[in-house]
Amino acid sequence: MYNFIRVAAASPEVRSGDIENNIKNISNVAVELDRLKVQLVSFPELSISGYSCGEIFHGQHFTSRCISALEFLVESLSGTTIITVIGMPIQFKGKLYNCAVVCSGHGVHGIVPKCYLPNYNEFYETRWFDSSDSLPGLQAMNILGSDVPFGTNQIFRDTKVGFSFGVEICEDLWAPIPQSSYLALNGAELICNLSASNDVVGKAEYRLDLVKHQSAATYTGYIYSSCGPTDSSSEVVFSGDKIICEAGNLLERKRDFYHQGDYLISEIDTEILRFERMRNSSFQPCYDYHVEDISVCSPIEELKYRRIKPNPFIPETDESQHIVSKDLSDMLVAALKQKILTVPDKNLILGLSGGLDSTLALLVAVEAYRQLDLPLSNIFAFSMPGFGTSERTKKNAALLANCMGCSFKEIDITSICNETFKTLDFDPKNYSTTFENVQARCRTMILMNKSNQLGGFVLGTGDLSEAALGWCTYNGDQMSMYHINAGVPKSLVRMVVSNFLGITNETRAVLQSVVETPISPELLPTDKMGNIGQKTEDLIGSYELHDFFLFYYVRYRFSKSKLLFLATVAFKDAYSVDAINEALETFCKRFIWSQFKRAASPEGPKVGTISLSPRGDWRMPSDISEKVIS
Repeated sequence: MYNFIRVAAASPEVRSGDIENNIKNISNVAVELDRLKVQLVSFPELSISGYSCGEIFHGQHFTSRCISALEFLVESLSGTTIITVIGMPIQFKGKLYNCAVVCSGHGVHGIVPKCYLPNYNEFYETRWFDSSDSLPGLQAMNILGSDVPFGTNQIFRDTKVGFSFGVEICEDLWAPIPQSSYLALNGAELICNLSASNDVVGKAEYRLDLVKHQSAATYTGYIYSSCGPTDSSSEVVFSGDKIICEAGNLLERKRDFYHQGDYLISEIDTEILRFERMRNSSFQPCYDYHVEDISVCSPIEELKYRRIKPNPFIPETDESQHIVSKDLSDMLVAALKQKILTVPDKNLILGLSGGLDSTLALLVAVEAYRQLDLPLSNIFAFSMPGFGTSERTKKNAALLANCMGCSFKEIDITSICNETFKTLDFDPKNYSTTFENVQARCRTMILMNKSNQLGGFVLGTGDLSEAALGWCTYNGDQMSMYHINAGVPKSLVRMVVSNFLGITNETRAVLQSVVETPISPELLPTDKMGNIGQKTEDLIGSYELHDFFLFYYVRYRFSKSKLLFLATVAFKDAYSVDAINEALETFCKRFIWSQFKRAASPEGPKVGTISLSPRGDWRMPSDISEKVIS
């Protein structure tokens, strides 16, 4: 289903040396996960035997009991559709190896021995185990009556669902070049890490950062499972840390010193992993490893364990929102400062409507001029009320300019628009696109002429969401000399304005009013009470939905059907399927149709993962077929 793979990291109750009880607990968890339609599960390192067995590992009878336990697990999985990766000690050609065994109800599919054996501090693995480096390449081992590949250089591929994975064991991740790096370059999309990483103060966050980084560097879904607290605490303590990441993004994480056996489930989108690898020229695959085909899994039919964020541009916590707002505003200010330094005249001209976008542009401009120690009077803000300007936005524009300390003037555009209507022989009571665009172009003409008159440059105010939808007038508000908000979607504009730092309480009150004002170009007449008569989201749909589509289409090129599927999951409590579908149709049509506007857009800084600059991230002919998004 849309390339999602349901995976689990499991850390059941395991006690060192209690093989028979361990395998029963492991088997019970695996069968339970199969019932939950999990396709791949990773258990901890040496989970059949327990990690802390020490000298007992060298007992012949002990390792034989582990093989019998593996046979029990395979038999218990008969009739299931789950692939299980389990840790155990295995004797091979006179040596003992710390291994991960890939198995299912169909039998054992392969064995991966550990490469890097820690032998420092509390670890002493080279006393009992040999490294896979001692092997002369991929070998064959007979286990449970079948010959299976034995070695690190192998990839496992489920042919029924269509995904591939590799296995590394604990220290293999902590090495300068982890085994998962080679596995990913050879085609592994998912990595199972079977671990026995003990806990000391501060290690948990370092471990999480390590997993996230490796998942990001290799563009993999990473499934990490470590020993739980029921292993031996004679010398160390385990927390049963379980982590699931996707291309560096944390999907789920759980660690618990008190649990009696549990698991963590999520769904990894392999389409994202494949897209990232395909577009990134630094990812150079080699495909020299052996691929072991498995035909076990069944496709999942719904998302149950993966949360789809309805606002992918916005962090979920207030603290993170403040951090991102500060970071984004710093980037915008830095970009504008550089632009100001390169122009001969240090005057800046912008249209200040009292709406979100122009407010952000002014806030950035004022901060840039402060940092450059330039007079704020060099910022010329013009309010240009027309036929649809409400008293609220007109008042907010004047208050904001006054609070900021910049130069401000109100220029009513109704007379110049009426003269234009006469020239065009156009009926001003015909509230068509012509009626609207004349106003937008008159405003831009005034700003451009003011830039000549005052000696300066026009700062554009439109945002990324408007560019995506073409919600701007060609050669009107689409044009400027520098487009400061070009890389900021509408949802982020609102967030940054709400969290802008270093402002007075008086300014904060104005900003709050701006944030609460309905989004509108104010090009159609107000109602009888002087309120906004034209609301953008009533005409083209919710910006919340459009930003969602914008993120997932531009970032990953998802199909229209997948966009609809994800949106219905993310907004199931907010919008009906019909409303989502209607907004999606609008987005797709306007996104393709509006490329001619973006092709002529002015320069503007990229400040997020999404950009529609025709000179940078988004190059597309303006006459491309609308059917391209299908």
